[in-house]
Amino acid sequence: MANNLMEILHPRPQNQNLLDQVGSSRPPAPPGYYKGIALDIVAVLVALFSGYLLRLFIGYRQFFLPFLGGVLLLLVISFFGTLLIEGWKRRAFVHLLQATAFVSWFYGEPMKFVLPALGVLFFFLLWGSGRGRSEISNIIEFKFIRIARPVMTKLVSGIALAGVLLSLPSFTSEMLFVSQDKFESTYDSIAKVGNTLYDRINFSSTLGDLVRGIARTQLSQNPLFSAFSPDLQDQVIERSMSQLLDGAGKTIGVPLSSQMSVGEALYTYIISLLQKWKEKLGPTFIAIWAAAVFLAARSIGIFFAWFALLIAYLIYELLSAFNIIHITGESRTREVVEFS
Repeated sequence: MANNLMEILHPRPQNQNLLDQVGSSRPPAPPGYYKGIALDIVAVLVALFSGYLLRLFIGYRQFFLPFLGGVLLLLVISFFGTLLIEGWKRRAFVHLLQATAFVSWFYGEPMKFVLPALGVLFFFLLWGSGRGRSEISNIIEFKFIRIARPVMTKLVSGIALAGVLLSLPSFTSEMLFVSQDKFESTYDSIAKVGNTLYDRINFSSTLGDLVRGIARTQLSQNPLFSAFSPDLQDQVIERSMSQLLDGAGKTIGVPLSSQMSVGEALYTYIISLLQKWKEKLGPTFIAIWAAAVFLAARSIGIFFAWFALLIAYLIYELLSAFNIIHITGESRTREVVEFS
């Protein structure tokens, strides 16, 4: 009784903080918040994987098709990052992480090549995504190709130029051209066509057999040679073959053997010729070679980007079908794509 009377005469102070009365519950994350973070992480991991494949390709001159697969993934994931992430500061940060991850496998190389490669790749990533977001801002109806094309073409240019810069520290004479195995494989395919056109000459044989076949074809038109006995004809052909190989070897500066395959002989000659140009022109030749490789890689990459665009479109339709992303209208009467 006394306690109740005291509470009436001296009531306890009430908490005047409305936030404490309501509670400190955090507002829910916006739709697609965690999906966007996952997309950023995957983008960096794909760039790391692509850089590793490039390292294998440059170091071992193999794994070209896996490297193209890595580039394909990088093109597709970078496009979706541009499509779904609006803030340019966040995109710039992710692109910086992507470029750093891509070149991280080359940190043992001189920084005068690694840092420019990092800067080039970051610039083209940022340029491509900026162009893509600009297209999104300037269109009313969503246009997939119009948005994706600048993102992928700019990134292809960045990867090509960065790849050339990263390959310069390990530049050798053999890197001036394709590998010998690939060259001889390509030559054998072409030689099969030549064999069908000239049945008396075997272009897939050794260098000695090829020269013998050519010499026999030419000398058979000479009546005097036709009058020789078969043994004497073989002696004349062998002598002609030896003189021709010796003369050709001295002319091109490469020793030629009759036991060499034709593809091997051609490859040896091309490498020797490129090596002479390299020694004669010095750094100028390296610059010309790098520019030629960049232009060739970029030209091929542009066609490859259209294939990546097709893959990205199929993935876009699949994500839309599963309601992972959707198109919604904004107050500015335009369509955008966002996470569901």
